[in-house]
Amino acid sequence: MAIDPKPVTDVLTKGVEEIAKSGASEAGSMVVKAALSPAIKWLKDKWRPHQKEVQKKAEENTLHYLEDIAEKIKKIEESSKDNPVTAALVKSAFRDPAFSATFQDALYAASKTSNEERHKLLARVISERLIANEDSLISLVSPQAIDSISNLSPKHIRYLALAVTIFSIRPLNVKKELLTPEQINTVSRDWWLRHLSPIISKASPLTQVDIMHLVGLSCLSFESFIGRGLDGVLKEPFGEWEAQKFINETQEGKKLKEIWENSLQKIDLTSVGSMIGTIAHDEITGQRTVITW
Repeated sequence: MAIDPKPVTDVLTKGVEEIAKSGASEAGSMVVKAALSPAIKWLKDKWRPHQKEVQKKAEENTLHYLEDIAEKIKKIEESSKDNPVTAALVKSAFRDPAFSATFQDALYAASKTSNEERHKLLARVISERLIANEDSLISLVSPQAIDSISNLSPKHIRYLALAVTIFSIRPLNVKKELLTPEQINTVSRDWWLRHLSPIISKASPLTQVDIMHLVGLSCLSFESFIGRGLDGVLKEPFGEWEAQKFINETQEGKKLKEIWENSLQKIDLTSVGSMIGTIAHDEITGQRTVITW
């Protein structure tokens, strides 16, 4: 989307119009405009005291983020055509003050960064909140997740994605009783490779300060005296298979062992860390994990 040298509020208002038209149906366009128009005015007031160059950059960041939001809303609309419950949740969310405040917080967070990874995470949090019940855990966690995303580096985000993959993401409908030991070994190895490969190549060990930072953002807890066996965690979804061989012989296993011994074995994810990690996992792998809290 081209940026012209007009005042921030004029360009963003135009952007809202364009995105509302391209990103959703007629009904969806009305919803997007109804939510974004007052939010843009609020955002303009937030940036008014700053220099014009800063306002210009915030404007560009916001427009890129709005494109991500439009894409998410379009997908929600497409998936809820035959689901009146989801459609009702969306309508209810846009009348909810708590959602409105969360929506604005995400908009402001996105305006402060040009990082596309953060934009996509923020847009996904809003889309999850949009279809959640008002008092659900997703609704309660979303504001904290937005605050934390603004203060996470790509290294932290990928670490959370890896942690969710190891501790939370699990295969569905694995009928172990119908498989031979050789088949279980093949299925287990292939599943872990498919889920780990895109993430482990981007992940890296954290320093003690990194861990303290994630604890401070309520993404995880850390117990220095706790230790767990990595092979046991890898066996949880499938039962007995050659997990130790996987760890020792594959590049993914070796890298995972390094990060595991560095810190991963001593952490537990919080609800905030789990939400961010799940969303980051999906963005990295191209998969879609249903959050069913």
